[in-house]
Amino acid sequence: MMDQTGLLKLLGFLLCGTRAQTEDIAPSIVHQPSDVVAKLGDPATLSCRVDGSPKPTIEWLRNGQPLGTEMGAGPGQPLVLSEGSLFFLRVGGGKRGQSHEGVYACVARNSAGVAISRNASLFIAVLKDEFRAEPSDVEAAEGEAAVLNCEPPLGHPEPNVLWKKDGIPINNTDPHYTKLSGKLIVEPAEKSHSGSYVCEARNIMGVRQSRPARLSVLAKPAFVLRPENVSVRTGESAHFHCQAKGDPPPAVAWSRDRSPLPNGRYLINPDQTLQLHYVTAQDAGQYTCTAANHVGVVRATATLQVQGQFNSLYELFFQCFVLDLMLLEILQHQTESISFYPNGCRQPVILLLVSLNCSTNQESARRMTFRSQ
Repeated sequence: MMDQTGLLKLLGFLLCGTRAQTEDIAPSIVHQPSDVVAKLGDPATLSCRVDGSPKPTIEWLRNGQPLGTEMGAGPGQPLVLSEGSLFFLRVGGGKRGQSHEGVYACVARNSAGVAISRNASLFIAVLKDEFRAEPSDVEAAEGEAAVLNCEPPLGHPEPNVLWKKDGIPINNTDPHYTKLSGKLIVEPAEKSHSGSYVCEARNIMGVRQSRPARLSVLAKPAFVLRPENVSVRTGESAHFHCQAKGDPPPAVAWSRDRSPLPNGRYLINPDQTLQLHYVTAQDAGQYTCTAANHVGVVRATATLQVQGQFNSLYELFFQCFVLDLMLLEILQHQTESISFYPNGCRQPVILLLVSLNCSTNQESARRMTFRSQ
């Protein structure tokens, strides 16, 4: 049986323990509110949970002012839930009533103290209709970079940009495509990248679509057939061949020694072959074929060499034709000429035979000359 002293000790312990259990604890914010973006007329919640003893009371500040004092009671008044969160049944935008947009903070109070949460903003979602910059048609050469610009409409939250080609979303894993601040970079561009591109902007308010833009990937000119060096004799014809491909098909032009061809003596065929008829020594030089389109230029040069009709008697008799044996009687102080077409030659040759008496040595000298008509 407990004596009086023990009973007093037990009573003191119980009383002290009770006071310890009921000691006041200052409030603390155990769940901080976060920014919220809501569509006009939709519900929204700013979360806040607190702890403390005794149980803290909760109030909210909007733009630094007590919420109840600033907004007053009414159907648009947000509600403080039991755990402390602030609930909006319908978010207002301020056109016909008070706007709920602002900076909010949760305040918890009890007899032991006060705790204030971090600030959290409530935003009304918006997405404008007009793009700040829409993509335009672009032409690019194969192997180079093509850039399609797009600046989405103003919006909150900031709209995401999605690109589509011919109505199909572009694969983000395709290494040819890079998205940078709304822009679409295609590098290196290939013919398969040609098509219709659209920029889409979207957030919780919906989707906006830009006008379509056409990307045309073109091919620089490339030679299919290059001109080659040509060597002809005076009076003959010369031909330089040149063919090029590209997209769009390149225009082909000829020049000589970096200057335009003079009119009259040169003929350019539909297949871009350059023809020169009745070539003279003055036609010798470098001839350049230039192929150009919207995205590039290529050039190729060949040389025309012009040889004399006959450079020696050796060429006369052995390179141009075989001269049949002819017996000619040369009369003193007379000139005789023979005009004929040797085998293999295109022009008649006039053979002049002259016999002269030299008064100095009384010897007979004979001279054979030749010329072409």
